[in-house]
Amino acid sequence: MPNFDYVGANNGNVSIVYIGPKKFKTVNRQTFRQYHPVPVPEPMAANLLKFPDVFIEESQLEDFKKNQAEKMAEAEAKAKEQEAALEAEKLARDMTVTVGGKEYDLNKMTISKIKTLLESGDIENAPTKDSQESAQEYKVKIRDFLREMPSEPVED
Repeated sequence: MPNFDYVGANNGNVSIVYIGPKKFKTVNRQTFRQYHPVPVPEPMAANLLKFPDVFIEESQLEDFKKNQAEKMAEAEAKAKEQEAALEAEKLARDMTVTVGGKEYDLNKMTISKIKTLLESGDIENAPTKDSQESAQEYKVKIRDFLREMPSEPVED
């Protein structure tokens, strides 16, 4: 329940702050600007404070702003984390490699074409396909191997 201990000092008025999502809110011909205290009669304040997600007392404003800042920081951190996870997932799904300065998509190549690519690029120590290994697993193994190789300097 609202605390009206200081009401007598304000001629029966209570300072109420609108914290809703809009820039302003009009209630009973009284306009409330977002985050600005407005003195209202005690009965009206009691009705408005029944909606704690929209109106608060002025004394609660600083705590509310601190909580909002913390929530924003958490949301930004979560968004950055999700973006990094999406980027990592995108990189894990990407099957393009660069051999001899040219990009190849391993998903569009057969195993024999990949072997030919490795031979034509003079790539030694490339992993071989095990008999129990699927083609996709082999392509991932080759992709990781080629990405770990140091890139050769490009000659002009």
